[in-house]
Amino acid sequence: METPQKKRKLDQNEKPSPSPKRARKELSIENKMNLIKDYGSVPKISQKDLSLKYGIGKATVCNILKRKDTYRAQYEENIESKRKRHASLSKFSDLNELLFRWFKDAREMKLPLSGPILQEKAMEFAQELNLLEFKASNGWLESWRLRYMTKLCKEINVLKAIHWIKKSWNETKSTTIESCLRDAGFPLEAPSNVDEPEDPDDEIPLADLVQLKSKDQSVQITEINDVDDNLATEPAFDCDWESDLISEFTGDPLIESDDDVVTDISTEVQPGSDMNHTNIFDSLK
Repeated sequence: METPQKKRKLDQNEKPSPSPKRARKELSIENKMNLIKDYGSVPKISQKDLSLKYGIGKATVCNILKRKDTYRAQYEENIESKRKRHASLSKFSDLNELLFRWFKDAREMKLPLSGPILQEKAMEFAQELNLLEFKASNGWLESWRLRYMTKLCKEINVLKAIHWIKKSWNETKSTTIESCLRDAGFPLEAPSNVDEPEDPDDEIPLADLVQLKSKDQSVQITEINDVDDNLATEPAFDCDWESDLISEFTGDPLIESDDDVVTDISTEVQPGSDMNHTNIFDSLK
């Protein structure tokens, strides 16, 4: 049986349970300014009430009130920075919209797009719009990307490009090649031997070059590179599409290009039109 003396001794040996620690809370500059305004309001609020209202300790409240001049300066500087940023965005709104229009057109044309390409194009548009103080910085690019929610391609190295080319070639079907040759003007069957006028600008017609080199296999690399110069491999785009875009923002009238005026329609037969698919495949072997 425990005596009162033993019980008292046990109570003295017990350690007091630690009080729960308050989670550290950091107020934003806006909340600190609101606390300072509340303290100066009428009727005046006590520091204990401010501590309960903002969920911080009385020592933190006292520290904020002591540094109220510092927090006021930081708050005003923050407001001024936001005001300048908003003014900058409004000033370059035409440039941002022009670049976005160009971005959409370039993406439809399957052109490569990346951050450095957009920054370079933005500088070109800034000169066209006479915005000499514009700087295509990384910060501006990130703001522009977030505003228009665009996804840019990552930069790749040469090895990745080689792998992509190999994969694309392996996935290309023979029917695709035949379709391209047919669209380029090569007939499916060998045409009849009819003398056709040669292009005076061509030293050696494509048909004669292929037939000549099919007998002699010593083909130079430069001749292989130039043999399909006139072969259409992608749709033709209007080279003045950027000028048309810029004119919408500058207000300059469109100037008709000499390339848009058709002066003559050539009826000459294109070199190599007398060849078929079989000749071409045999020559490429």
